Amino acid sequence: MPARGEDAVRPEYQALVEGYPSLLRQFGVELSAIDVEDLGVLMSAIEHVDRVLDALPRAADRADFARVVVSRLDVDACDVDRDGIDVRGVDARLVTSLHALREVAVRRGVREVLARLTAETLANTERMRAVRDRATYLACIEREGALCNELALLIVPLPSAPSAFLRAIAAPANLMDKLLDLRRDHRNGEAAVDPSIGTHAWIAARMVRFAWAAARLHPSPLRFTAWGVGWLVRMARVVP
Repeated sequence: MPARGEDAVRPEYQALVEGYPSLLRQFGVELSAIDVEDLGVLMSAIEHVDRVLDALPRAADRADFARVVVSRLDVDACDVDRDGIDVRGVDARLVTSLHALREVAVRRGVREVLARLTAETLANTERMRAVRDRATYLACIEREGALCNELALLIVPLPSAPSAFLRAIAAPANLMDKLLDLRRDHRNGEAAVDPSIGTHAWIAARMVRFAWAAARLHPSPLRFTAWGVGWLVRMARVVP
């Protein structure tokens, strides 16, 4: 895996990929090699989509791109997708990544649901970029975490106990990510909400409240706390 450059996996994504199996082991769940590989395909696709979205300053261009992404997952696209959008200029690595994810979804019998969840995720992401109201922004953050978690559970279904825990921890995990990223996102034009101390306090308060509730679904809250602190420290180090 490259350490630098456009092909390198962002450290925060790598932390997620590496932390997921160890967290599930605390529930007695051991992912198979193909499960880990398929989750890696999902994370790679998410990262490539994020990179392109972050580079598109115009909402209209992001909307066109979102339709391309969903079309690539939903049908076999050629040079022009079913909506008439020219996709020949789309980054080849992104096309490869989306094709790999579509193959995983077809093999697992979840292609249509994957396309629907992806469309909903992209729509929520666009809304989160534009909102200025704190409460709405936080709701979008929490929804983004929930949707990303559902994508992972769609690719690799889990027993009820770890699934319930992951659904509970998805929102606070994403709140933590935004707590670290908000100032940078605002500076880069990726978030319109005011990155004030007050906004950070709102995010932190909701993160702690949701994480505390999620901890009660873990077989060992103390062990989960230790894991969470370690993961938080790592994320704080890798996020610029």
